[in-house]
Amino acid sequence: MGIESLRRALPSPPRPAPSVIVVADAEIDIATAPALLDQIMGAALEAATSVVVDFAGVTFVDAAALNMLVVARNLLPTDGAGILVRSPTPRLIWMLELFGLADRIEPCSEFGGTDVAC
Repeated sequence: MGIESLRRALPSPPRPAPSVIVVADAEIDIATAPALLDQIMGAALEAATSVVVDFAGVTFVDAAALNMLVVARNLLPTDGAGILVRSPTPRLIWMLELFGLADRIEPCSEFGGTDVAC
């Protein structure tokens, strides 16, 4: 049996998902941000391109939430992987813009529109 026959006989390795969604809820502060960061980094192992953090159920964010997103973004591989934020709170959008991070951690929308689709 030749090498090509062996390659065809072997199962293909599973392909990572193009993006993985992590759902955040309630409050993201200094007490809860580390656990969410762990979830994001775990999801990053499964994602080929990006991790989408869904903020639809989030009622409060502070600087710890912003720091968590920056740390996650910096730990992701640089080969096209990224952090997208679905349904960001107005305060989170304000913080991303204030600190010049809106181009590194992009808001996205499952419906498209002016945001990146996610």
